[in-house]
Amino acid sequence: MVCDVINVIAIENCKCLRRIPLYLPLLDNNQPSLPRSLKQIIVWPQEWWESLEWDHPNAKEAFVPLLTFYGSKKVQFTNIDIDEENTLLMPSVQELIIERCNNLRSLNDISTIKDATELKHCRIRSCQGVQCVLSSFINPLVQKLEVVCLEDLENLEALFGAEAITKSPQPPDTFSSLITIKVWKSHKNGGNHMEGAPIVTLQRFIFTMASPIDVEKGT
Repeated sequence: MVCDVINVIAIENCKCLRRIPLYLPLLDNNQPSLPRSLKQIIVWPQEWWESLEWDHPNAKEAFVPLLTFYGSKKVQFTNIDIDEENTLLMPSVQELIIERCNNLRSLNDISTIKDATELKHCRIRSCQGVQCVLSSFINPLVQKLEVVCLEDLENLEALFGAEAITKSPQPPDTFSSLITIKVWKSHKNGGNHMEGAPIVTLQRFIFTMASPIDVEKGT
């Protein structure tokens, strides 16, 4: 099968399937090339993936950057357009890494972020469209997050958007698990955007090569 428009491949519990019916053209160096439109491949169980047969000896390795296992605790999105079709998060995810996804404005742009009910660690790196972490608070995400790392976000204006800050009242356990926020090399930081979202558990707020954000800890 040749398909230049497919975004996501999801295969669950198909133990009799021995090959993925997707033709991979070869580059000049005789290495397989994935369709440019393909952003994510999600499979289960992992043992089945390991047992697949391939037409090219390096075809399996070509899929690895896009690979996520159902039930996986870590998911990474790299250099893709964030939209409803290619950013699937499962409830089991505990660590989320987003790199070079320049159309991302906040985590709210990921339609399935509300399903990541166990998410504890979030790192956003080199996503030049990011303006804030959350434009509006999402439960139970704001109860479970422990660590947030923001790196090389040139257009970061706030940790939380105006809607998140002004909505009242906030749940009493908002950010009740948050321990560390790290901001590195993010140039447009400014404003006291933590007001209205007290974080009594916060132990570390780290800035490196970043303009300071005025932060109030709740009491």
